Amino acid sequence: MYDLRQKQGIPHYTLRQTIENGNDLFEIKEIDRATVRHGSHLYLPHRKDYYFFFLVKDGTNRHWIDFISHEVKPGHLFFTLPHQVHLKEKHAPVGGTLLAFTEDFLLTEGHGSWKELPILQNPEEKQSLCLTPADQEFLTNLMNQMLTEYRSGPSQGVRPSSDPLRSAPLQDPAARDNEPDRFVRGMLESYLHIFLLFLSRLYQQQFDAGSTSADRSLLRRFKELIDERYDTLHQVSDYAQLLNVSPGHLNDIIRQHTGRTATSLIHQRVALEGKRLLFHADLSVKEVGYSLGFDDAAYFSRFFKRLTGETPATFRNSIREKYH
Repeated sequence: MYDLRQKQGIPHYTLRQTIENGNDLFEIKEIDRATVRHGSHLYLPHRKDYYFFFLVKDGTNRHWIDFISHEVKPGHLFFTLPHQVHLKEKHAPVGGTLLAFTEDFLLTEGHGSWKELPILQNPEEKQSLCLTPADQEFLTNLMNQMLTEYRSGPSQGVRPSSDPLRSAPLQDPAARDNEPDRFVRGMLESYLHIFLLFLSRLYQQQFDAGSTSADRSLLRRFKELIDERYDTLHQVSDYAQLLNVSPGHLNDIIRQHTGRTATSLIHQRVALEGKRLLFHADLSVKEVGYSLGFDDAAYFSRFFKRLTGETPATFRNSIREKYH
């Protein structure tokens, strides 16, 4: 078993760093099981700054995502979201089609509303979709169209940009109005939208993630704020104020659509980050607590034990002994 501990915390990789010849914002490519090579850094805990989708065609592998093992196998579409902590378990190549894009790509292209789609929200915290033969055929054909379009122009689809928030992600302003580039980009955006809509429909069918648009929006914004502020804000009232709703209304919506209270979502997110740091980073328990907004190490220890059933020190020792 690999040594999963990191002395310098948890590395955070970009799309270009983790995918060979990758772009800064968007990438689609075929992966040949016989020739694929992965950097050794992928076998250690890390985060990625992009959405990742993999249509598996042959071979099997196993990935760990936040302490849960997930099998990557044919007949499934495997996906991960930005900032999850994950690693490959072993060198067991799989073949298929890879599609990845960053949050900056959504902002750059003006498609931020797409983030409300179930497949990008992942409210049920899943990592794969089971595909019927018809689903596989549709996705294979769609991704092949995307590949053809991506390879067709001199820009190879979407070029990297030094400023990811620019209106057009092109390296050189003179090329910004190039008609082939503009049409390639437009085609890719259209295909991507169909891809995400199709997967979101499958997601709802398989995991029953249906809710009203307003509720989904509130739930999405609440979870986004937790991800941004879990280390400084621990009270429901703080988040309700930022969302311009009452704490009671926020709690009612969260309970209705997740079965949990708003407070429990906040606390579980804090505890998850605590587990990540205790497992992967060489920080003292006091330093972990301080990084999560706890000035008192004893209070952090009580909080962590209440959420997990173990003290931070006991959790660190047991998890490292198990996976070392």
